[in-house]
Amino acid sequence: MSTVALLQFVSNLKSRHEHVRLKAVNDLSLYVKSELREATADEINSFLDEFNHHIFEMVSSNDINEKKGGILAIVCLIGADVGNMTSRISRFANYLRNLLPSSDVGVMELVAKAMGHLAIVSGSKASEYVEFEVKRAFEWLQEDKADVCLYLSNIT
Repeated sequence: MSTVALLQFVSNLKSRHEHVRLKAVNDLSLYVKSELREATADEINSFLDEFNHHIFEMVSSNDINEKKGGILAIVCLIGADVGNMTSRISRFANYLRNLLPSSDVGVMELVAKAMGHLAIVSGSKASEYVEFEVKRAFEWLQEDKADVCLYLSNIT
């Protein structure tokens, strides 16, 4: 794949328009399921390495639309049966883990769905992954509860 085409995927995934991001994900999925399957192992690894770099930049961005594009790309690539699945799943789990908590509900919804997909494809590690994330969510809820009680006590 040419660098220009890869950058076009990335650019569209970063779009502030949801329909553009969704089309980019569909195009990426089609590319992965058709053209990438025909590529050599070196070409596949090169594409995935470069694309993973862009995904990391998107999910690390302060821009909500870029975060959403990165999450959508992760969901697309989670199910792709190309390259080294084990390292990709581990890398994506860390990317998603770092997105929570988020001040944007849309990002949190996408992360939750992506984590669900990740848990399904990760097989035996799924229970460990889900258990860890559920415990972490309960910790956040406990902290929020304490913050709310402190806030309420300051009001009265």
